[in-house]
Amino acid sequence: MSTTILWLIGAFAVLGAEMLIGTIYLLTVSAALFAAALFSYLNFSLTVQCSVAAIVTCLGAIGTYFLRSRKKSAVEDVRLDEGNKVIVNKVNVDGSAYVNYRGAKWLARAETGQLQSGVYIIAKVDGNELVLTKQN
Repeated sequence: MSTTILWLIGAFAVLGAEMLIGTIYLLTVSAALFAAALFSYLNFSLTVQCSVAAIVTCLGAIGTYFLRSRKKSAVEDVRLDEGNKVIVNKVNVDGSAYVNYRGAKWLARAETGQLQSGVYIIAKVDGNELVLTKQN
């Protein structure tokens, strides 16, 4: 069996694994194996084929990392909770309160001062805590 066929079998196996697992990084490995198969078809040495596979994998992984980090930061910029209203019924001794929001109980605190019973607007989400401001 020729090395071109072996590279192609490896590329399709990795591509199939990527479809099952869903990580984008395996696409770069599959592309690298396809590139190595191309160089094998063009009768380059095994050293060149392996080098091409390594270079394409590294470049693809670096490119994928930067694409994913840029996409992640864009998603983090969307703050869907800010500006929504919550009702504070009972205030704890320390000035915080538990409020129901999106079907769950959240710990809430005032952005400035202390909470009192009433309607508040979510200023920001700080970890698992809502920071509230008084509704105007």
